[in-house]
Order: sequence, then C-alpha cells, then structure tokens
Amino acid sequence: MRSLEINILGLVIPLGTMLFCYSMIIRTLQHCKNEKKSKAVRMVFAVVALFLGFWAPYNMVLFLETLVELEVLQDCTFERHLDYAIQATETLAFVHCCLNPVIYFFLGEKFRKYLVQLFKTCRGPFLPCQYCRLLQIYPPDTPSSSYTQSTGDHDLHDAL
Repeated sequence: MRSLEINILGLVIPLGTMLFCYSMIIRTLQHCKNEKKSKAVRMVFAVVALFLGFWAPYNMVLFLETLVELEVLQDCTFERHLDYAIQATETLAFVHCCLNPVIYFFLGEKFRKYLVQLFKTCRGPFLPCQYCRLLQIYPPDTPSSSYTQSTGDHDLHDAL
C-alpha cells in the first residue's frame, strides 16, 4: 500500500496543484493584451507535459507494484520485469528535476536574459562574480595599495 501513497503524494497532489495554479496563470494571461502571452502559455504546457511524461511512467509502475502486493497480479517473470521497470522509471522521474531550468532557459526570455547577464558578470569558471563580493578582483594595472585623501588611510588590496 506504500506504493499507492507514493502515487497520491508524488503524482496526484502535485499534478492537481500544478493544474490549478497554471490554469489560474493562463486565465490571467487571457486577459492580458501582451503579444508574448502565447509563449507563456506554451511554457506552462511544456512544464506540465514534461512533469507528466517523466513522472507518470514511474507512478504507473508503482501502481502495478501495488497490484502485485495485493496479489492481484502473480507472475515471477512479471515481478522481475517490474523490478527493472521501477529502477528505470525512477531514474527517469528524477532526471525531470534537472529539466525545469532547461525549460525556463529555452522558453523563458527573461530567464535566458538574466542567466546570460549572470555569466557575463562572472570573470571565470572558478572566480565568484561581482555580486558575490567574496573575492574582489582588480585589473592588472591597479596598484597593490592606494592612498585615499578623504581618510588619509592606506587601503591595501591583495593582488591575485
């Protein structure tokens, strides 16, 4: 019966929540006079379709496992194939967790723009970007120390 609980908590409730929330978003978009609303609607459908495409097979296999546990289905070969199917569909379902950022990148114009801007502000693969402020990077022509007239103090900057 644990498989049935996973079906309800892992597919039915999230799918119901997604359908409700996204239908409210689509309803709001229908009242907008924006030329890009069709892109937003396509993104909503893509998110829901991918969720179903990646999680429904796993939940169907779990449902079949429930039928085996209830002894409705009894076949050793079927149970062995069901074990393989659980492993394969579970992997497929967990891959879905990595796909939402990809969906938003390819379909979301603002997300793509902000991500490109983030990479432009970063100075290298191992150096934090300018917003992190963990490590300040100065151009090579900057002296290693400077004198500020306002305080009369010397500011030392570590050269990288």
